Parts: sequence; C-alpha cells; structure tokens
Amino acid sequence: LDLFQVLKTLQVQMQRLQDENKSIKEENKTLRAEKPKRKWHVDTQHELSVHEDTITIYARKYGMMMEMFPSSDLLNKKLPEAPTPFDSPDRYKTAATQDSAFLHELYHHFPESLHKIMESSYFSDMVLKCIPDARANEIKKLRGVAGDIFNLPSKYFTSTSFERATIPEIQQLLGVSSAANQTYKTFPPILFPGLKEDTSLKTVFGTSVNHSVLYRTVQNCTV
Repeated sequence: LDLFQVLKTLQVQMQRLQDENKSIKEENKTLRAEKPKRKWHVDTQHELSVHEDTITIYARKYGMMMEMFPSSDLLNKKLPEAPTPFDSPDRYKTAATQDSAFLHELYHHFPESLHKIMESSYFSDMVLKCIPDARANEIKKLRGVAGDIFNLPSKYFTSTSFERATIPEIQQLLGVSSAANQTYKTFPPILFPGLKEDTSLKTVFGTSVNHSVLYRTVQNCTV
C-alpha cells in the first residue's frame, strides 16, 4: 500500500512538472517572439512584420481553442469602449452584442503589445492564414496516432488513399452498414456505451470507451 501511494505521489509530481515545463516553453516562445528585432527599414510593413511570430503563436491557439472560423469582417475592428463581456450570457442577446463580445474575447486573448496593430489588415490576414494552418497540422497529428487511439492498424488512417469506408470496424464505429451507405449520424455509435445508440441521448458520451479515446488522444497528441 505504501509503495502504491509513493508511486501515485511521484506520478502526480511528474505530471505537475511536465505541465510547468510546457508552460515555461510557451512563455519562452512568447518572449523570443517579443524580443526586439533590428530594423533595417522604417516602412510600415516592416514595423508590422516584427510582430509576426507573436501573432502566429496566439492565432494558432485562438483558432484551436476559441474561434475555428472567425469573422473576417470583425478581425480588424476596434474594441468598443464598453464591450459586452465574452463570458456573459448577454453576448447572445442581439447581433450587436455578439459582435461586441467577439471583439472583447479577441482583444482579451491577444497580448496588449499587439492591440495597436489589430486594426490593420496585416493582422487579420495573418490570423486567417494561421488558423487553417494550425487546424491542418492538428489533423495531421491525429491521423498519425489514430491507429493507437482506436486500436486499429495505423495504415487505416495515415494513408490518404486508403479505403477506410470498406473497413467493418470503422463502419461499426460510425454506424454505417456498407461503403455505399455513407449517411453519417450526428451521434454515431462510438459515442454510446457498447456502441448501442440511445435515441433519447441520455447515455451519449457516457461510456468508458469515450474516456479511453479522449485519454489516448491527449496522450498521443500532447507536444
């Protein structure tokens, strides 16, 4: 019992150290990105481009954690003097409050050092470029570990030309009967215990399979 407790304590401490190490790495990335660069030209484009690394770091996080498809019309708008808080239910009252809350969240996410350039087209163009790049990168990472996540041969997912629709195990997970019948459901069997669908949705996500899949996903995709 004592040995088990010691191992458990060490595991918790190791996880905390890993989290701290990851946080330090992220801070270092930001510090390096914010480090002043020698200016050879004083034109506006160059003045904006020195922020490229910082915009990239925060845009990738923004696209993965907050807005996968942000409004291009709002990305370079000025923050209102009294914006609707993004974490308030009031944000959904009207279209105007939704736009206001969007801007509040945008300015809250990106560091203050970027606020002065966030009304520029350079900023919005960079963000709109970084978000799909980050999404594609994460999908590529998932494809590389999908075999481990679902306990299936990795070739089912790593090859873009592989006919996954013909694999019975994948058909069962997705709730399709054949390669010809590819009408996918909003809540496929994999989201239910024992792959048994519940039309009431009371048991959706309530399966150890989901927890296992989530755990293996995080474990395999954590950088």
